[in-house]
Amino acid sequence: MPEQRKELTYEGQNIYVGIDVHLKSWTVSIQTETLHHKTFT
Repeated sequence: MPEQRKELTYEGQNIYVGIDVHLKSWTVSIQTETLHHKTFT
């Protein structure tokens, strides 16, 4: 059986990156207009 792949494209969408930095911690969040993609700490 052939492998099926679905390619995600964010073409035409704005991508937002938020950075929250404190003395001993930080958080980075990535989201598009329609989806919260990932949060790193």
